[in-house]
Amino acid sequence: MLCLVFSLGAAGTLAQEADAADNDAEAKTAASPKERVSISLGLNHSALAVAFPDQAVWLETDDHGRTLVLFEPERTEKAKGAVLILGDEGQGAHTKLTGALREPLVRAGWAAMSMGLAQWPLSLAQARHRMEEQARAGGPVLAPEQSDEASGKDDKEPESEAVMIDVMTNDTFESQSDKQEAKVQAYLAAALAELGQRGYQRLVLIGVGRGAGPVARQAIAGGEGDRSVVWIAPQFGPAELKALTQQLEATGPVPLLELTSSRGARKSADARVIMMKRRFFTAYTQQPVAMSSPPKARNAGQLVGRVAAWLSD
Repeated sequence: MLCLVFSLGAAGTLAQEADAADNDAEAKTAASPKERVSISLGLNHSALAVAFPDQAVWLETDDHGRTLVLFEPERTEKAKGAVLILGDEGQGAHTKLTGALREPLVRAGWAAMSMGLAQWPLSLAQARHRMEEQARAGGPVLAPEQSDEASGKDDKEPESEAVMIDVMTNDTFESQSDKQEAKVQAYLAAALAELGQRGYQRLVLIGVGRGAGPVARQAIAGGEGDRSVVWIAPQFGPAELKALTQQLEATGPVPLLELTSSRGARKSADARVIMMKRRFFTAYTQQPVAMSSPPKARNAGQLVGRVAAWLSD
């Protein structure tokens, strides 16, 4: 990463310009009203295929249609392996940090493939947010429309009926979220298969934000090749992280690096370290990084440097 020496006043100006550059780069992907509609509903695949014809690769799945990824081969004589990057929820294959990671990776000798992660439907995302808030507060984990019944605000309703409604609501949430997860896992499996067909045996899965959970589950599922996992500023629901650790206990540890911002809140990051140590996951390493929270495209070189150093150990 290029290091610049500047005064404190200039540092603030450059930071503002970098933020503006991030926003400008994202805005350029939406050139017309039709494309903007595509971005709001999906991952803007058609526009990306036009903008990056040499990097765009369409992946087919049996049950979930096709998805588009952006692939760049290594720029060194010998490849060290391939990295599959799954963006944060709502970010496409070339959005913000997701796309910015490819360039420093290919210069470091790694082939890079980036994939977007679709935003959850609004009603499902709202239910997830409410459930996570209630779990963090130590309350019942319920979908939003059922919180009044479970909290006893309607004393006339029989308790057994209220419990039944709660179970049905949570079952609906789990069913819909499982469908979202199944689609993502199918796309990740197709991407890894594509990398395998291109001859890459050493595979690294990077998950940004909400993308951390899916890449870990894909790595745990196994498959051909040597697989490692990197989390960048991961976001988990309380139940999601617990389930992941249980899967790791059952299948064996996967080499896992977490890069978290040293400038953000440390409570959840510290809790993950404690949880992993209690389960003796020696393959897990957490490193604080002086990066934005959440991380931005300008942090890509710094993050890739950490990943490359960890992979070379």
